[in-house]
Amino acid sequence: MAAFSKYYDTIDEIIEHIKTALIGPVEENETIESDYPLSRYSLGILWGQAKPAKDNADAVNETENTRELFEDEMQDNEWIVNQSLYKPSSLGISFSAFPGSKLDILFSYGVYHHSINEAGEGEDTSKKHVYSREQKRFSYYVKIPDRVCNMQLLSHDLDRNITVILNVRRKNTDGSMLSTISVINNHVGGSSKDESCSAALFQCRLSIKCENGFVPLYNQRTRISSEEETNEMLYDDIRNYSYGHGCSTVCVEKSGMITEINSEFLPVFRMKQLMPGTVNETECLKMSFWNNADRNMACQKLEDFIGQYRKWYEGLRENKNVSDRYPESTQRTFDGIERCLKRLENGVRVLRIND
Repeated sequence: MAAFSKYYDTIDEIIEHIKTALIGPVEENETIESDYPLSRYSLGILWGQAKPAKDNADAVNETENTRELFEDEMQDNEWIVNQSLYKPSSLGISFSAFPGSKLDILFSYGVYHHSINEAGEGEDTSKKHVYSREQKRFSYYVKIPDRVCNMQLLSHDLDRNITVILNVRRKNTDGSMLSTISVINNHVGGSSKDESCSAALFQCRLSIKCENGFVPLYNQRTRISSEEETNEMLYDDIRNYSYGHGCSTVCVEKSGMITEINSEFLPVFRMKQLMPGTVNETECLKMSFWNNADRNMACQKLEDFIGQYRKWYEGLRENKNVSDRYPESTQRTFDGIERCLKRLENGVRVLRIND
């Protein structure tokens, strides 16, 4: 893989440039002139709440927001309610952890303060709208309860117009608790862009740490199609520890455990160069090999390759752990591999006897 490292480094650099352009900021304490932050950035934003129709109505009803955090009272519901699908005011991360586990919750974001600079005098006076960024963050510690409940979390240095909620939704069969940490922006926006920019939270990032480690989320579905079962079988060794609401998630591993989960608005998955790890004889798979290859030697190399492929297949058949859990999918896969082996062997026979 070392030969591809410079390409991977270039990809990482491109990704960082894209994130800076879409999420920001260019600089931590940047100043934006003659432009609106909501026009410059498009991801990682929690918009302000819509302005109430009546002047005497409460700007934001936190109790109502807490009650309507999920679309209904079903504990397994995955959707957080936002006032607008395209202008979300909340985000969340769902995960599983055992009761008593201590969570370290960190939420960081940026706000842009609006001001107007005037230059000139009299009729030549010009006004320039300026937005100055301020970085903010707060943290909170909480233990996972051993019961289904909702908890509104507050901190002394927390902006009171930001609500953080712990929703313990279900007790899993292994004793862990399926939970969701959510952040709601309760700032009230206005009809003008200036008011909307001042009410929005930018470059939002929710981080949840658990020293005891998070527990994998297992699929609770009882009915799945044959294609879905095959996918689950192929990726059986891949564990999912979280999913996001209004964002994606990235898990951080430490000492063999997932101890940190972060929100991500531009998820990236690295698809590395495919390198066969269980097959040694790969020279015959290159087209350049066949330019001046001796027939007998080339066919022998192909047969060696097929032999290694068959050995790998026989090892799969001996793995009862997967076949017992996915009997139909494994049998369909094995049938396909056997057909492939027969085609490969027939192809070598043709090469040996046919000019």
